[in-house]
Amino acid sequence: MPTPHSFSVTAKHVPLRTSPYSVFPLKRFQHPDSFASVQLNQLYHSLSKPLMERPDDVLNSRLYYWASPTQADASAWSQVQDIISFSYNYRYMSDPTQYVPIGYEVDDKSQVFTVQQDLGNDSVVLATARAVVGSELDCYDLFEGVERREKAVEFVRFSFHPILDMFPKDPNATMFKILQLHKRYIFRMLLSTMVDFAQRAEWGTMFIILPPHVKKYMAESGFGLIPVPFALPSEAKEYDEMRNTFSKYWKPGAPVEEQPALYTVSPQVEPFKKELNGYTIIL
Repeated sequence: MPTPHSFSVTAKHVPLRTSPYSVFPLKRFQHPDSFASVQLNQLYHSLSKPLMERPDDVLNSRLYYWASPTQADASAWSQVQDIISFSYNYRYMSDPTQYVPIGYEVDDKSQVFTVQQDLGNDSVVLATARAVVGSELDCYDLFEGVERREKAVEFVRFSFHPILDMFPKDPNATMFKILQLHKRYIFRMLLSTMVDFAQRAEWGTMFIILPPHVKKYMAESGFGLIPVPFALPSEAKEYDEMRNTFSKYWKPGAPVEEQPALYTVSPQVEPFKKELNGYTIIL
């Protein structure tokens, strides 16, 4: 990977794709210790295999592209399902030894989005999310006091490829900072595409349910979030099992401000800049 000194010293404000940090070597990733859940172990090794088998290759921001795979694209479709199930089980399951396959149900009102990179003959899904339309959105059931909109879309199931989340978390390490730039770039690419798609389809209101830490990440990434007035978590008992199963996400019993909240997404996406080793990286 080029060093900062090999890049033009006059170009201090640079896009990630043309910066010294435009690539991230796959050899820097390592298999983590085994997970408590057998299914999570299987998913992780299945998803990471195409990357771990190519240690001399790199994640390359110049080669990232968005796609909207269908079930006809068997490889990408399978990766999307596994990435979502891994991400939510790993992050939010109350019992780490248990597993709930939440990534596999997709109805005809869902549009799947991905950011991918081709590595050899493999197309690797790096991140995924879904846009769901219709009058029966989750937010209408999971929150009370929400006005049903005639044309609304809900963004759901945001998930990174697990290899991107398993890197050792050291805020002072340069490689960790570079990877965070790539993740932020992928996140912005994914969400910007979804916002643009929703606008062109004239879906109108864009709803999103976010726990506080994801809300902070999304707002920092340049997306405007507007709280929905009077929206409070529904007290309907039929959602208790789901909230208890994924208690690290829903935090039942915690103060409302610590639980996921409902927002609408502004169509305006602000620029994002990050300082690193004397460079202002523009995403």
